[in-house]
Amino acid sequence: MEKQNRRGRKLETLSIRDIAHLCCHLGLSKTQLERLLASTDSNYREGEITVDGKKRKLAIPREPLMTALRNLNRLMQRLRFPPYMYGGLSGHSNIDNARAHTSTWAVLRADIKDFFPSIDRARVRRVFEERLRCSASVADILAQLCTYQDKLPQGAPPSTVIANLAIEHLSFRLYRLATKHGATYTQFVDDITISGPGHVESLEPLVAKIIEEEGFRCHPDKLYTRRHTQEQLVTGVRVNSGCDVPSDKIEEVRAQIKRCGEEIAQGKAVSEKVLRTLDGKIAYITRLNRGSGKFLRRRFRVLQDQVV
Repeated sequence: MEKQNRRGRKLETLSIRDIAHLCCHLGLSKTQLERLLASTDSNYREGEITVDGKKRKLAIPREPLMTALRNLNRLMQRLRFPPYMYGGLSGHSNIDNARAHTSTWAVLRADIKDFFPSIDRARVRRVFEERLRCSASVADILAQLCTYQDKLPQGAPPSTVIANLAIEHLSFRLYRLATKHGATYTQFVDDITISGPGHVESLEPLVAKIIEEEGFRCHPDKLYTRRHTQEQLVTGVRVNSGCDVPSDKIEEVRAQIKRCGEEIAQGKAVSEKVLRTLDGKIAYITRLNRGSGKFLRRRFRVLQDQVV
């Protein structure tokens, strides 16, 4: 029980001071660590993922680096983060982030452009040495293991937690700004949201300025404010009146089910991957809107019967 309590205890820092201590946390021998450090970039493979129709590059660790970074991520998940940070943290989701902004007059959204690539190895090193109080040698090693081509890679287990720490000061400044104006602030990875009274719209230039001052770039096309008479979206969730599914997402899934049914009628095969993806989308929609979820689930079951 005592060991379990220690594991669940929140940490302020990591304070890893020597190589032996680091190897213990990573689950590596000293020889394995030396091999990984000999050629760090070769321990990653490049991949790609499509999010909202846009392709994003990934750098995925190979074994044994993947297992070592998973161990590091589990340790870093125990760090204490401010309550307005949601992205990449255990027990938090995009829905939790959105829930903080429901039923408000205005919602200001901002996005950090090229977020992960803008966090270089030097910044990652500072996170481990200055914020997490690791020794200089340990910070050097962790910065090398956690970066690909000298940048923080999207696709490695601890990357989002490291990114949260890299923007901690930026987030605190935006939180203070929102609080000063009677508004609510949350940060979900590179997604910034401030909601509250109608005048939060006037904060757009100041939000962009703070992002620039902290060494990042504000995406010009993703800085805007939506009033309560418009559809307000926060991390993919409609928040005008409680948490709900954006209307276009429901229509998108309905159209996909219909298209699959038409393909089957034409004698074409529908892959298991497509069916699994649809099943996952319907499950997510059901979490936010039970009625729409039931409607789509009924149609999906008809489709499944056609496949069988």
